[in-house]
Amino acid sequence: MKKFFKIILIFFIFIIFIHLILLLFFGFHDNVKKSDLIVVFGNKVELNWEVSNRLKTRLDKALELYRGWYSEKILVSWWLWKEWFYEWSVMKDYLVDLWVSEGDIFVDNEWNNTQMTIINTKRVLEKNNLESIIIVSHYYHMMRARMAFLKAWVSEVGYASADLALEFRDLYSIPREVVGYYVYLLRW
Repeated sequence: MKKFFKIILIFFIFIIFIHLILLLFFGFHDNVKKSDLIVVFGNKVELNWEVSNRLKTRLDKALELYRGWYSEKILVSWWLWKEWFYEWSVMKDYLVDLWVSEGDIFVDNEWNNTQMTIINTKRVLEKNNLESIIIVSHYYHMMRARMAFLKAWVSEVGYASADLALEFRDLYSIPREVVGYYVYLLRW
């Protein structure tokens, strides 16, 4: 019985090791081509209504893709902070201040997690006759987000990681994403 548990433990360690290699591969190797929509996952807005540094890197990556003509539309997802202001509003204002047309910005203002952003993005795609997307998030989130979009039958899913901004939160974000990947894989 002890040998059986040892084999199971080794198997799980091996799976986690392979997953971490894939997480880093997908997270640090962008795969972009001209697409219908750039999807920017929210992150955090400061109490003074400014985008956090981490969120700024995501928005700046989306802006780089938008200005590089990879897409003419951007969707910003939201989170209702405990201070009762909407992240999507701050994200949209940031982009508009940098000369993105308001008409080129879609807002996901219904839910506040990866799964619901994907469902709402799918609605935007269908409603507007769009098919392809580029995901913009951080390296640790890319693999789960991409897999979930593919499971939601989004036909073309590119991805671009925001510039690296290592923070203490990466220590819990990476394990959360490893577990989250398998939860989404099995549940969704």
